[in-house]
Amino acid sequence: MFKKGLLNLVFLASLLMIIYINSVFAQCAMCKLSAETSVLEGSDKALTLNLGIIYLFVFPYILIIALYFIYRKYSAKDHG
Repeated sequence: MFKKGLLNLVFLASLLMIIYINSVFAQCAMCKLSAETSVLEGSDKALTLNLGIIYLFVFPYILIIALYFIYRKYSAKDHG
């Protein structure tokens, strides 16, 4: 029961991230000002900053999902 609930929670979190993708591009006030200024100057620093934020946001979830599947693989060998 717990495994199915965890899988549903991961699915729900992924779905919410996809729906609210514009919120992922949020920054603090200073970072936003810096990014807007760099866009006006013709620099691509804002894009790099946004990609860095997405990387830092997504990587822990990928790690947790990978660890879950590794755990599931090795726990299946113990019981079968």
